Amino acid sequence: MVFHNLMEEIITTRVPALFEEAARTKVDWLSCSCPQCQADTICYVLNKVPPKYIASSRGVAYSQQEGLNEVQLSVDIDSEIIQGMKHILSRKRPHFETSEGGDSATPAYNFPAVVGKVLNGATFEPIFDIQVSLYSKGNLVTMIDNTWHNPYNILEYTPGTFTFWPKPEKADASGIKKLFPMELRITAEGYEPVHHFFDIQLTSESRITKVLNTNNMYRVPDIFLFKQQ
Repeated sequence: MVFHNLMEEIITTRVPALFEEAARTKVDWLSCSCPQCQADTICYVLNKVPPKYIASSRGVAYSQQEGLNEVQLSVDIDSEIIQGMKHILSRKRPHFETSEGGDSATPAYNFPAVVGKVLNGATFEPIFDIQVSLYSKGNLVTMIDNTWHNPYNILEYTPGTFTFWPKPEKADASGIKKLFPMELRITAEGYEPVHHFFDIQLTSESRITKVLNTNNMYRVPDIFLFKQQ
């Protein structure tokens, strides 16, 4: 059975339209309308609005009875999108680096995204306003492009969660196994600093890949911070 979120369809349609409208009317807060900013806005809004799932034509009919297409809901969604646009565009961040394509015919070690959570050791609640850095052999690991940050600042709207995607490393040939030592350094005001070590073992592939595989992420066990004594 396939499930479909009607809100995703509406928002992915309205976001580009509202970016175009903002550009046409020359609003003073529109500093960028690149595909990355639009994608970030879509994700931001989808994470804020309740989903409306359907699995059949009966579900479509039911959603109509709930008033999914009523004018008020449309206004509310547009309002959320405008807020999302302003939020994304207010963040000081580098723009998406363009590449020559998804793959390059060079043998390489393609890293998975590294994902984890930082929790309060006393309350087990996610922590924000902290910095997480990914190192390898004492050096900051270079990310795949400028949309991935290292160090990573965990903010209030993504409490506890950090993500990294290391840049592929060229290999002499495909099929070669290699162990990459990694270290997470975590600092937060009022908490004991943490150094978490782990290894990622990779087998070199025939091509450099720049397509994120969300089914092949390296998930770090939950890390707990404790207050300084």
